[in-house]
Amino acid sequence: MIEYDPKTETLLKIYQDTMDQIKFCDTKTGLMIAASGIIFGILFDIYEHLEISGLTLGLQFFLIISLTCNTASIFIFIITVFPRKGSDSNTIFYWGKICKYEIKEFKKIIEESTEEDVKDDLTSQIFYLSNLCNEKMNNFKFGTIMLTLSILSTGLIYFLIYT
Repeated sequence: MIEYDPKTETLLKIYQDTMDQIKFCDTKTGLMIAASGIIFGILFDIYEHLEISGLTLGLQFFLIISLTCNTASIFIFIITVFPRKGSDSNTIFYWGKICKYEIKEFKKIIEESTEEDVKDDLTSQIFYLSNLCNEKMNNFKFGTIMLTLSILSTGLIYFLIYT
């Protein structure tokens, strides 16, 4: 294992923590997509068993709200997990740039890199990944709000129909 100075070690830890947060957000988003699918199933079950014309105006309103919010949540969650445009820097930590090199060329770049180069590259990647993580978390929060509204509307529909 290569030994780095404490500042570089701290940067490596921040880099890894940021990557872990992105993975965590993507995992949670996948679960929310599944939950949205379940709500869609419930909504289509309501639609199949009841004629839409037989529903009161209020129930039709909540059905439309629920479908709209659920569709929006799925769209937002899918946007959240799709990969983003890569970093524009020539950092040795970004796979999108690494794969453009031949193996010998990449090995040479690694061998010629100084610890200062590593610090600069880590700092650039941390900045890029932190912005990406922030965007993913904001999308996740908004998608969760939409899904919550859909769940509440669906629950209200079920309550009003079956009570």
